[in-house]
Amino acid sequence: MTNNMRGMQRWMRRCAWIWMLASIVGSRAFVQPQLAHAGEPGCFEATTLCIAEEFRSYWEQNGGLEVFGYPLTLATPETNRDTGMTYTTQWFERYRLELHPENTAPYTVMLGRIGEERLLQLGRDWRAEPAATAPQPGCLWFAETQHTVCDQAAGLGFKTFWEQHGLEFDGQPGSSYAESLALFGLPLTEPQLETNSSGDTVLTQWFERARFEWHPANPDAFKVLLGRLGAEVANAPDRFESSATLNGGQVAIAHSRLQGVELWRADTQAGPWTLVRDIWPGPQGSLESYTVGLVVVGGQVFFAPDDGVHGRELWRSDGTAAGTQLVKDIWPGDSGSISVFWPNHGAAELNGQLLFDSNDGVHGRELWRSDGTAAGTQLVKDIRPGPASADVRPRSAVNGVVLVQADDGVHGVELWRSDGTAAGTELLKDINPGAASAAYACNRPCSINTLTVGNLAFLNPTDGVHGVELWRSDGTAAGTQLVKDIWPGPQQSYPFDFALTDGVFTFTAESPGFGRTLWQSDGTAAGTVMR
Repeated sequence: MTNNMRGMQRWMRRCAWIWMLASIVGSRAFVQPQLAHAGEPGCFEATTLCIAEEFRSYWEQNGGLEVFGYPLTLATPETNRDTGMTYTTQWFERYRLELHPENTAPYTVMLGRIGEERLLQLGRDWRAEPAATAPQPGCLWFAETQHTVCDQAAGLGFKTFWEQHGLEFDGQPGSSYAESLALFGLPLTEPQLETNSSGDTVLTQWFERARFEWHPANPDAFKVLLGRLGAEVANAPDRFESSATLNGGQVAIAHSRLQGVELWRADTQAGPWTLVRDIWPGPQGSLESYTVGLVVVGGQVFFAPDDGVHGRELWRSDGTAAGTQLVKDIWPGDSGSISVFWPNHGAAELNGQLLFDSNDGVHGRELWRSDGTAAGTQLVKDIRPGPASADVRPRSAVNGVVLVQADDGVHGVELWRSDGTAAGTELLKDINPGAASAAYACNRPCSINTLTVGNLAFLNPTDGVHGVELWRSDGTAAGTQLVKDIWPGPQQSYPFDFALTDGVFTFTAESPGFGRTLWQSDGTAAGTVMR
């Protein structure tokens, strides 16, 4: 890929999120998003965003900045977790607004139940929280959730705040029960001391759509404050792509509404999750989940983000912001040296080092290694000498070597092996002899899938005689053999979906009369059977 093409690709990626939004203009179900322009009504330089036109009057008539806060996102289609339906949605500091044109006024704009969503993000089920045993004098009692809402001082506190604030439905002064309920929802917890997102420990009570905080040192008008639930929910990951165990915790490539796809971490598998580092600030994110995964080597994880400056390059992380760094700008400038970085599909661990494919702009895409330092990140071997690419893909490690698919310009795409040194990187076996490739569908990209189980790696090449079938390899030429011709003759069984299921290697394959079904194998013809 030329530098000009890479530059165009990166520019398109920067703009992709705006183009996606523009594509919905003209649909009656969705509103046109706006970026802020100085002096426009409903626009804020603080966030460079405007309130979408269909939400603006609702925002203005029901408390404005004090209640909802600043807009955090553009108005975009988003699937509601509770209903599974897609609505035009805009996030604000304290609320999420959804457009429901199917409803009659005043319910054409609805507030998301982000109080419950945030509790779930924190790993808390409100139904398991302590409940009140009975109504209390002078307090509001909500039988639906078995909770009370009380004041913390005479005429001041959560009860008074709940009663005096609400959405405007009836045109009458003050807030009715229905109007307060529409704004805040039912209480989900009893008041208790909690540490908020600002690090302050305050008396806190959660509601379906809000979190009340008691700040007794503030002036009376500001003793009850609303938590920034919109910002907290929008800042948290809502979609996980890949994860790995690291230093007793978890790291994951995950998407959030405000950061895009970035690296996150959690002390436990259940969370809560915190952003490790916003490598490319803004909603575009630094990672493209379908091309980048995580490979753990020792106490660090390798991955390949794009920071908006260097292109997609090799990074490492120990799970902290300070320990998340660019390893080396292999192809200097913004071109990026890495195209695909997935475990066993472009990157593999071997003896405490990472083997991966990279393009330095001189040798084409070849085999590299890294110990996590710039000096220790080096070309292993120029398998196809010169600027042409060997189309290297490190696959599985087995018995002290990594199986690598590569094209040296002579043998086609075949299986190689490497111990991380130039001398130890060699053609393993010319499975499909001559210039023909062992990789099936070799019209770029070519592919040989592998999975290591014990001291055997299973793979799916073609030898030009039997079609694409199940093979095995122990990392030696003699030990690289056809396991079974599942669909006899030149027809293809296409073994795929390799997995380790209850300690047994399983895969799917086509066979005469059965179509694609689930199989298992122990590496022998007799032990390769339909499940």
